[in-house]
Amino acid sequence: MNTTKPTNASPDEVQAVLSALEDVDRKMEFLTPLNPEQRGEFRGRKRLSSKGWRLLQGRVDAARNHRELLPPTFDLRQLERAVEVALGLQSCLACLDKMSQGISDTLLMLGARAGEAGAVAYQYIKVATSTQEHTVGTLARRPARSRRPTTVASPVPPAPAPTPEPAKASEPAPSTPPVAPKQDAA
Repeated sequence: MNTTKPTNASPDEVQAVLSALEDVDRKMEFLTPLNPEQRGEFRGRKRLSSKGWRLLQGRVDAARNHRELLPPTFDLRQLERAVEVALGLQSCLACLDKMSQGISDTLLMLGARAGEAGAVAYQYIKVATSTQEHTVGTLARRPARSRRPTTVASPVPPAPAPTPEPAKASEPAPSTPPVAPKQDAA
């Protein structure tokens, strides 16, 4: 199975299929939902396997061929119709099972891919915000202004600052972390 096949479906296409499935569900007015108690009652009976369905179809054929042997109250047409509807529903169920498996497989594949992409996006965001928080944290640690009143300048001028010596080629340049500009809150 090729799991690298890209899924070209758009959300609109998936929504259109979902709408079509809902339309089909509305058209299947003949479906009979059972409550748990009723379901248990019918599950207690023997289920028909594919071999059982073939046997049932053979019995319907035998009843058609030997109508004269059936009692007059036996409704052969009702039996034929019930078997036809049941076989049709079995075909519907097989088709839905196939679709369900395809949907399940595609969801599994897309979910895994989306999860991986989401994890990558999260890592980028995590790195970016941790760097930004570090920078913002560094900016937030600036010394607070003193509340002491400013003193009057003394008549003695301050000593001139020493001039830095040129860096030697063998010494690495001092590194300072980049400072991001402060952003105004909107």
